[in-house]
Amino acid sequence: LFYTLLSMWLAIHASISAHSFGVRMLTQLVRLPIPNKAQLDAATAIARDFEGLGVTSVLRVPLLAKQIRRLNSALDNLAVQDSGLSDAGSDTGSDAATSVSAANSVSGG
Repeated sequence: LFYTLLSMWLAIHASISAHSFGVRMLTQLVRLPIPNKAQLDAATAIARDFEGLGVTSVLRVPLLAKQIRRLNSALDNLAVQDSGLSDAGSDTGSDAATSVSAANSVSGG
């Protein structure tokens, strides 16, 4: 009888504690901030902002221009690296080819 009453009392206490923590969490810890009028005005788009833009700006694909710039810069870097390798390799490339062919002829390959 004692353990039954003790378990019921602990269960009720746990239920009340869990409910009060849930209420506290919903009202204090996880509450979304409510913006003021100035923040709302700064975040909204006004029709006259779009009226001054051209058709290409209004109907553009988002982030496409940024991706194209990144691709072009990557290709430019690759072209610079390739031209640097071809310039540096032009002097030693014939020596390397000669040494490879000599090694193949010595080894019988």
